Amino acid sequence: IRGALAALAHDKIVNIEVNRGAFVRQPDVKETADIFELRREIECLIIHKLLALDNLDDHLDHLERMVQREREAFESGKRISWIRLSNAFHVEMTKILQNDVLTELMHTLCARSTLIIAYQNIAGEHACSFFEHQEILDLLRARNRTGALQAMQHHLEACEKRPSNTSAKPDPWQAFSIQRS
Repeated sequence: IRGALAALAHDKIVNIEVNRGAFVRQPDVKETADIFELRREIECLIIHKLLALDNLDDHLDHLERMVQREREAFESGKRISWIRLSNAFHVEMTKILQNDVLTELMHTLCARSTLIIAYQNIAGEHACSFFEHQEILDLLRARNRTGALQAMQHHLEACEKRPSNTSAKPDPWQAFSIQRS
């Protein structure tokens, strides 16, 4: 358990306080803006690099199957699977480039983004990431650089701006445990 908590602390998901325990971090407005700004920049770079690949279509089939599983998880109310697949889409897209450092960075940014989204959203509310992911893939397959870049920008801006309409104190663990009815 200590190893898992240390990894979560390294990824800035939890804060470990001596003699008190581990607590889920609550990102502030600036941290949220910083993370999503960085993601927009990096993921647009990734799109540029993907579009330079001669064998891009070979990799898109795998991503489309992932988006289909993401949709199925959402529609069947499997919140944890849906969140993991939504996150994995961005990491898997990065893995295509075979840049281990970039992939590790994307994994960390996605983990932190998930925490932010968990704090901001009620389970199942404003969920449309699989539609957005499919749109990005369609534009990549069509080699539409401008469209793919705009779709990614829109997708990440929407993720950042999808706040909950509730005034209740957020519980990030609830986002991972509620099943849609």
